Amino acid sequence: MKRLIPTILLIFCNVLFAEVSCGDLISKNTTLYRDLWCKTGSFGIKIINSNVEFDLNGHTIYGNLNPDYFEGVIVDNYDHVIIKNGSINGSDVAIVVGSSNDVIIEDVNIRHLYKPETRIDDKGNPYTPYITGINIGELAGSPSKGIFIRNCNFEFIPLPHLDAIMISNSFVEIENIQVHGSSNGVNFGGEVPNYGNGIVTNSKFSNVASAGVLVRCSSDVLIKNNRFYRNEIGICSDPNSSGYVKNLVVEENFINKCNEGIKFYGTMDSEIKKNIIEYKNAGRGIMLIQQCDDTGSNCFPSTNNVVKRNKVKAGDMDLQHDTYSLGNTWKRNKYKQSMGSEIK
Repeated sequence: MKRLIPTILLIFCNVLFAEVSCGDLISKNTTLYRDLWCKTGSFGIKIINSNVEFDLNGHTIYGNLNPDYFEGVIVDNYDHVIIKNGSINGSDVAIVVGSSNDVIIEDVNIRHLYKPETRIDDKGNPYTPYITGINIGELAGSPSKGIFIRNCNFEFIPLPHLDAIMISNSFVEIENIQVHGSSNGVNFGGEVPNYGNGIVTNSKFSNVASAGVLVRCSSDVLIKNNRFYRNEIGICSDPNSSGYVKNLVVEENFINKCNEGIKFYGTMDSEIKKNIIEYKNAGRGIMLIQQCDDTGSNCFPSTNNVVKRNKVKAGDMDLQHDTYSLGNTWKRNKYKQSMGSEIK
């Protein structure tokens, strides 16, 4: 017992009990004791030190909906940070992390139930802002590693310009999240060589307007043991150029009532295995097709991929590849309808 007393005192001495307000900078462990209504300003809380735990303590940060760009919680260039246990509503970006390592985001609920409205930039030009629940790697700088997002819920309206999680120039592990609505549930983006990489497991995606998981620029992504329900596409790779998506593994996912199950554009050196895809009345199961850049002059196929041991019952077409996407291996899949010379 004598050893326990100083330990307890040390923990409590490192926790900030002072009143926390919108726009505060915090540098030590901090617990929120009331909701924050941020009617003005560009951010809710900014963490400005390493080894900080920010506990929302069941409370909510409310962002402002005026034309200003608002970020709920910011971590830029600090390590060993925890953000947990609360909600962030109505922000352009609820949580943004850049150039930081060993950051945990857990038990956080993020909601944005408003249509993105047209805004005017500094030059007087109209634009539509891109709303994101959690943005990892948005800030310029070195890659972020050791990022964990777990046990979080996202509720968005299913419209364009609304992504639950956006990842670039980082490696992020995502586990046990639920996404309802949004444009894309998880978006692995970036530009070569600043890949957005990571793992998505044991999560649920429903009513997503585009893809439950979208992979646009990645060299190392595992999507395993997730459930996708009533999305436009379950899982989609959509690279801008050849080589932008490779080493993608899609394994043991259950995809139900999505118009398209798994769709690879211009993807190479990847695997689709042991997935179950069901949509009795409509939809397409697994597709490997070529991708073309914005000009349409540079096209590249999906090649050197393995599609094996999947069970597909789609209404329109179970397995499909176009005439350009050759050199792939299709084996031991269970299906009824197929289109493509290499499918066996």
